[in-house]
Amino acid sequence: MSVAAYEAKFQELSRFAQELVSTDDDQMFLFLQGMNPDLQVTIRGLRCLSLADMVERATGVERGLFMSRGLNPKRPREGFSSPSQGKKRGWKKRGSSSKQ
Repeated sequence: MSVAAYEAKFQELSRFAQELVSTDDDQMFLFLQGMNPDLQVTIRGLRCLSLADMVERATGVERGLFMSRGLNPKRPREGFSSPSQGKKRGWKKRGSSSKQ
């Protein structure tokens, strides 16, 4: 899931747990906890001032990760946020051969 999709889902679900996200610090803490581990490592080292700031920075880091993996950052693929998803890219079904 891309950062943008995760943020949308986070905002949607936050309506049901307002006591958990009553402050910006609470929002940032919970948002970070659910973030892709690849992004968490970098974002934890940054001093984000608000959730919007964190989302903006995470989006930039995500774009960099896409580019480093040879993917088009303008067309995020579903499942990017899952660390195991990247391993599946380009693999063929077991038992199939490219020669016909």
